Amino acid sequence: MLVINPEKTAISAPETKELIDKLNNRISELGLLAFHTHPEEDFNIDGLHTRRMPYPGFTVQVNSKLKPASDSLEKTEYYKNWTAEQLKYFGIPRN
Repeated sequence: MLVINPEKTAISAPETKELIDKLNNRISELGLLAFHTHPEEDFNIDGLHTRRMPYPGFTVQVNSKLKPASDSLEKTEYYKNWTAEQLKYFGIPRN
């Protein structure tokens, strides 16, 4: 599911993150995970802003589909420019 707010200034980047944190607390028991985007989002990988989109929004995905995809990416150079802090935040490497 993808949700986009057409009003660029309707919600700030920190408010978007807070909203997604609250949403994830509610939907995690359903096996779902939400990721936020925002025009002012600071998250970046080696200078590439991967969550900076033209409008505030979020994506909800099935958590069980994310781990196999992430495991597959670990076998490539996808994560080579991520900081240790970013990797830790996303639970990589996994135990």
